[in-house]
Amino acid sequence: MNWINLLRELFFAVFVTSITGTAMLFIWFLCRNVLQKINPKLVYYMLRWVVVMFLLPVTYVAIQFNYNAGYVQNIRSAWKMLFVINMNNFLFQGIAVIWLIVTIVIGGFYLRNEIAKRKICRNNFEDGMSLAQTEFERIKEVVGVKGKVLLLRNDDPRVQSPFVTGMFCRKLIIPYREYTKEELKVILYHELNHIKKSDVFFRYLTVVAVIINSINPLSYLLWSQILLWSEADCDARALDGLEAEGISKSRYYDIIWKLMESGPAETDLFYYPMMMSASESLYRRMDIMQKYRNSSKKIAKSVTIALTVVFAMLSSVTAHAAGVGVAKTSDKYLEE
Repeated sequence: MNWINLLRELFFAVFVTSITGTAMLFIWFLCRNVLQKINPKLVYYMLRWVVVMFLLPVTYVAIQFNYNAGYVQNIRSAWKMLFVINMNNFLFQGIAVIWLIVTIVIGGFYLRNEIAKRKICRNNFEDGMSLAQTEFERIKEVVGVKGKVLLLRNDDPRVQSPFVTGMFCRKLIIPYREYTKEELKVILYHELNHIKKSDVFFRYLTVVAVIINSINPLSYLLWSQILLWSEADCDARALDGLEAEGISKSRYYDIIWKLMESGPAETDLFYYPMMMSASESLYRRMDIMQKYRNSSKKIAKSVTIALTVVFAMLSSVTAHAAGVGVAKTSDKYLEE
């Protein structure tokens, strides 16, 4: 198999996987309002699985193993499927080349911003701020974050909000300025929940999904939705702890708004989501919390996990069934 056939096969795998992921994203959009009223955590965890479905080639594998009565009879089986949907082989080959170019360009964009972020993080330092460090160690234990996590400061003017970075060497970065104890509580409860939920890993995973599915416009919704719902989920978790310390929901958002206004108005630096996001996103998060029923906090963690697993199993079965259906249709077409 030459490189163009290999590219075509690879693109077909991405093509059918992207269709599956898009279908799961559509189902998630239909279900999210209902799930939000039950428990916002369900919305976020099911969205995480949608990201996985944009990467997991379940449909492609099902097609290959069910082609010609369950056996991969021909190494070119994937592109033969294209005749089922009446696509010209040469046209598909051209689309595959365009996909490769767009993927490289989009990947380069994210890589450039990741390098810029890492350069900024070289300015991180520990300044021995006792109040911040004391609160950090206390809240880290309350939230339940295990392992080594560093609290660092950064005085670069482009660092306008606290954020977390690192999957193995985990760091919580806060801008260099004076903070009240109340502000530190809000920042630390929110950001440490990002670390506890491994949000950095899933943001990287979302970036990979967007890059690979670069010619699917709907895949770009994944990024904006992951940013929004990871922040909203941390809002809910942070408030669970902050309310026990006398900080109400309204006060929580007042503090975030105050911190947002104290930072620079603009920045040219692309970051993974920060606690102090754009005002439009903050309003959306406040709206999500407004719909967050008090009774939802009583829902057992096991129920949340069970519903998420059911969603994952149904999406996987649907993807497999779609692959089998395409393979059988192709068998019938090629026999005629």
